[in-house]
Amino acid sequence: MTLIDRKHELANVPLQEIQGVRIRNRQGVLWRDFSSWKIAKFPLVKLGLVWTELNEFGVLPTNAADTASLSDATNTPAQSAPAANPATR
Repeated sequence: MTLIDRKHELANVPLQEIQGVRIRNRQGVLWRDFSSWKIAKFPLVKLGLVWTELNEFGVLPTNAADTASLSDATNTPAQSAPAANPATR
């Protein structure tokens, strides 16, 4: 996953025109396809701070080598959950 910020070369391209663009709440773990959302019509540099400060924008990799590691990066929490304590069962 390549992150896009206001300084990225794709920041001036309408987000719906970027293949594989995703959004994630900075406190969340899931990357979501938002191509049907109204904000996707705009480039990242035109979005307000409420979108850019609270969320991250990224682009899915296009080659197979990057795609193999993608599932770990996009669908799992940033930190592992603690193991269950068998004594509490």
